[in-house]
Amino acid sequence: LDMTTMGAAVDVNSFTGLSNAIVNGATEIHVTEDFEISGSLTIPQTVKLTIADHAVSVASGAVLTNLGVIRVTGTGALTIAGTLENSGKTELYNGATLDASAGTYTDPTKINLLVEDEGATGICTVSGVPAASIAYKRNVSSETDLAAALISADNGYRRADVNIKGAFSLTSDVSIPANVNLTVLSTLIIDAGVKLTVNGALCVALLNTLILNGTIENNGSIQVQGT
Repeated sequence: LDMTTMGAAVDVNSFTGLSNAIVNGATEIHVTEDFEISGSLTIPQTVKLTIADHAVSVASGAVLTNLGVIRVTGTGALTIAGTLENSGKTELYNGATLDASAGTYTDPTKINLLVEDEGATGICTVSGVPAASIAYKRNVSSETDLAAALISADNGYRRADVNIKGAFSLTSDVSIPANVNLTVLSTLIIDAGVKLTVNGALCVALLNTLILNGTIENNGSIQVQGT
């Protein structure tokens, strides 16, 4: 069957199935096979389309208008040879791909694309979209992950957030770039002789800890809600 209802969710494996699910009022739609959107289609404001570990492409000449939420996760991919008009939210998580290099991506407000990486392995890939249209987030749990994340985040994004979600120590000097927000959601230890330079923003969240055995140079902003 092309479309299977599972409670409030509908599974689809073709453009026809996706179109029918929207016409029939589905609000939660999951892609279960690769397929091409060969004609123009609107994702309504009330609909969330999830593409997890499958590939959906928008054909040349076709227009996908997103007023709701498109969520691409894992090895999932959304490829645009036509046009994606992103007036809703498009979200990429944990290794997903958005490739609009052969088509057109439009975002009237430039606030509608979220890219969230997980550690060193779940790195999303975005092509054909201006960095200024992207809100970037990366979760880290090691000093190595943090160093890589700060480099990735310093890319001209509209907003860039790096979240420390596992306890670790800084054993060498680190600088937070001017456009990056670093939030401690665990325990961060700055070892003796090590300097953390804050050119962007540093926040120690409530119930979390920053242990300072080294030094902090503050050229940006620091907020301590925890200890």
